[in-house]
Amino acid sequence: MSHLFVVMKTSIVIIVVYTLAYLLFACVESHHFPVTYTAVNLVMPTETVVTTSPLAPAPISLTIPSIGVLAKVQPVGLASDGSGEMAPPSNFVDVAWYKDGTVPGMNGSAVIAGHLSGKKVPEAVFYDLKKLVLGDEILVTDESGATLTFKVTAVKSFKHTDPADEVFLGDSTAARLNLITCAGTWLPGVSLFEERIVIFSELVTTE
Repeated sequence: MSHLFVVMKTSIVIIVVYTLAYLLFACVESHHFPVTYTAVNLVMPTETVVTTSPLAPAPISLTIPSIGVLAKVQPVGLASDGSGEMAPPSNFVDVAWYKDGTVPGMNGSAVIAGHLSGKKVPEAVFYDLKKLVLGDEILVTDESGATLTFKVTAVKSFKHTDPADEVFLGDSTAARLNLITCAGTWLPGVSLFEERIVIFSELVTTE
């Protein structure tokens, strides 16, 4: 067997191994949370974005006792790529609050998103979000040190092509908190998951 043939055979094996590894990790690719009407991928028109009150203390941590979540909250706006999507958290252990919308504890629909998984992270911060049930508590601590307790009122699944006004522009007569993560099958052609799980909750106490 010639030296050239051995080199070529080794190169082919290496290419195949790397290709398989890429396909394996692609199924848990990180993802964005769109904020427009085109998808949940979740999108609201920019003209209806609610400006955060400068007097309202921002959230700094999120706790969900029933699924063991204790996460820092990153304030985010729209993604920098011009897609109109809500920017995702910068890692897989924190969550992202849409700071150009409602502040948790104020009337309206505050939105916090977290990753389901990542290339090398099979279970990210919101991996178990789908396990929440009606009545489960969600705790948000804000900059003032106050802890806001929300209770789950609904668990819904959306296709990534569904309109998202219910999530970002819901009933403003009460203080609501909506949690989002991805779900369903990974769609490699568009590099996103086919579904979104949204947990709807309502403020019950502030301490």
